[in-house]
Amino acid sequence: MFSSILQVLNLTELGFGSAVVFAMYKPIAEDNYDMVGAILSYLRKIYRVIGVVIILIGLGIIPFLDFFISGDVPENINITILYLIYLFNTAVSYILFAHKTSLLLALQCNDVIGEVGFFTNTAMYIIQIIILMSIPNYYVYIAVIPLTTIVANIIRSLIVDRRYKRWLIYGNLDSQVKQQIRSKVWPLMGTKLAVVVINSSDTLVISSFLGLSSVAMYNNYFYIMNSALGCLMVVYNAMQSGIGNSLVMDSLDKILNDYNKFSFVNNWIITLCSTCLLCLYQPFMKIWVGEGMMLSTTFVALMTLYFYMSAIGKIIVIYKDAAGIWREDMIRCYFTNFLNLAVNIVTVKKFGVYGVIGSSILAVLIAVPWTEKILFKIVFKTGTFKANMTMIRNGMVAIFISCLAYFFTVNLPDGILWLTVRLLMCVIICNSLLFLLFRSTRDYKEMVTWIKSTMRRMDRRNMR
Repeated sequence: MFSSILQVLNLTELGFGSAVVFAMYKPIAEDNYDMVGAILSYLRKIYRVIGVVIILIGLGIIPFLDFFISGDVPENINITILYLIYLFNTAVSYILFAHKTSLLLALQCNDVIGEVGFFTNTAMYIIQIIILMSIPNYYVYIAVIPLTTIVANIIRSLIVDRRYKRWLIYGNLDSQVKQQIRSKVWPLMGTKLAVVVINSSDTLVISSFLGLSSVAMYNNYFYIMNSALGCLMVVYNAMQSGIGNSLVMDSLDKILNDYNKFSFVNNWIITLCSTCLLCLYQPFMKIWVGEGMMLSTTFVALMTLYFYMSAIGKIIVIYKDAAGIWREDMIRCYFTNFLNLAVNIVTVKKFGVYGVIGSSILAVLIAVPWTEKILFKIVFKTGTFKANMTMIRNGMVAIFISCLAYFFTVNLPDGILWLTVRLLMCVIICNSLLFLLFRSTRDYKEMVTWIKSTMRRMDRRNMR
């Protein structure tokens, strides 16, 4: 619940980070060190102000924390202390060297960010497990989170200082460039608001109307789905800078061909993930949290559909962000945001968590084709009929494969061993059927060619 509240506070960032990363693409390509340094200096000042604003607004929310909780809080827990720890973690992520992380993003060094995150998060989880087993104290357990954020930011800062010091020529930014960055802020805020409303309002609405127990049950399922989506986001985020460069350098035919290729690869992966979610959700939840904390199979099907639709839209969003199409997408963002929130509040009273996940699905069903239409009109200069037909076809194939795999795995026994058997069956069934259905298509052949060429480049890089 605290994470959801603080995601809303993150809106004070207003999209400055994304706007600044976009603004650095061109000067980086031109080796304009002075311009990049000036932009970073501007972003450093903005982030420090944002960190202070988050602290001030966050402190002002403390008297209203009980409003977001229906029922009792856990015994012997001071929610104000816990909230302050989460608030400090959010603020320090901006104040401490956040601008250098933006430089890594603009330089397409997502691997550095990922490696640091993997190292620090793994260390955090190990330390938290030790704390829970040896003390255990929930306050100390939570306090590890901001310490991890501080360490991660310092490590990234040291890496930038050592490897990319030539870009850190801090100076004053021209007022015209500042205005260009600011002009993208409000449209970007709409994009950020879309993510926050869909991800955070669900938890806050459930907590306010149904209580923390329902939040726990809902978020257990959402956590699994969001973890799968998070793994995919590592790939998506790594692609964005390269796509941004392609949009500037390559022909329209190549850009559209790459988009179709990436969309096909993405659909293959998320069809496999959706099949696994549908078949493995309940057996895993039974092992992890027990039957008393489980929701119905209908909820699992809805959560799987939500995952598939969200993942389908990620490729579209990556291209949209790489092209800087934020102002044109602003109305769509605000409309779907408030539609989701309104439907959430109305349906949660009658349908509970089913109404909440249903409203999220509705918002995504509207957002994906709308965003796709904007992207195709501005970037690809063409209509979306063919792309929509392909999306519908792929969706029907995903539903067929997922349901077939569920039919073959639903009656298997419970347990970790049989969970592994289910996983292997899902992988075999899904990949085999996708191969049979698409092996003769152009998209499949181009995917294979792209994978082979990527592997050859990696081999040559490793040999060096």
